[in-house]
Amino acid sequence: MSTPSTELDLKPSAGRYEGGSQNMAGFLALGTSLRMLQDAGIDQIARAIIDLTDMACDQLLELGAQIHTHRQLGAGGHDPRSGIITFEIPGQNAQLIQRHCRQENVVVSCRGGHLRISPHAYNNVEDVERLMAALNSYRE
Repeated sequence: MSTPSTELDLKPSAGRYEGGSQNMAGFLALGTSLRMLQDAGIDQIARAIIDLTDMACDQLLELGAQIHTHRQLGAGGHDPRSGIITFEIPGQNAQLIQRHCRQENVVVSCRGGHLRISPHAYNNVEDVERLMAALNSYRE
């Protein structure tokens, strides 16, 4: 009878961290998430996101922010708007604003010296109001 090997032979690459089975819980959650999006209606979700980002842009402009994301309808009715808004508040440090917003439980990203928000189907008017309150309460 031979002695079983007790030697652990790991791959020399990141493959050593691969699990032994597929992420079944993740597959089920993805399916449920996709059904929820389909039930809510993709067009309705897209419209709600555009409405929310339009509202955010209007309020950001009132605050004196400069919007760097294209928001104008194109020729032939082409709509380039998306759920991503990149902006800056002139004369203000974007990273310090981001830090302040996080302290106010408002998440914004800092990309290339600009601030970025990306509302989605789970966001609402109150979230935009919280963003604006956080930005209005920021003092450098």
